[in-house]
Amino acid sequence: MAKAKVSGSVTFGSTQILYGLTPKYNLGSLKVPFYNYGPDFDEAPIVTVTPFWAGQSSQVGFVETLIEIDKDHFTVTSQNADPNYSISWIAIGSKKS
Repeated sequence: MAKAKVSGSVTFGSTQILYGLTPKYNLGSLKVPFYNYGPDFDEAPIVTVTPFWAGQSSQVGFVETLIEIDKDHFTVTSQNADPNYSISWIAIGSKKS
């Protein structure tokens, strides 16, 4: 499981927003747990991911694909990986009461 380099959380009533910039050093799948970033979600949140390749002037080779989302984590997969490559993500859902 990966821990984000940059992360945070915002809560509006019962809606929770978690976000992070998580390094992806290896090819294949990357599991990102939510417990590192804030309170638990009540159910699986909406998750969006985008690539961030620091210092590069070209596009990434593969599209990041979400292969699993539940209330505790999400898993993304791709053949992108590099010491300066990260996944930028945001998760929005209902905060566990």
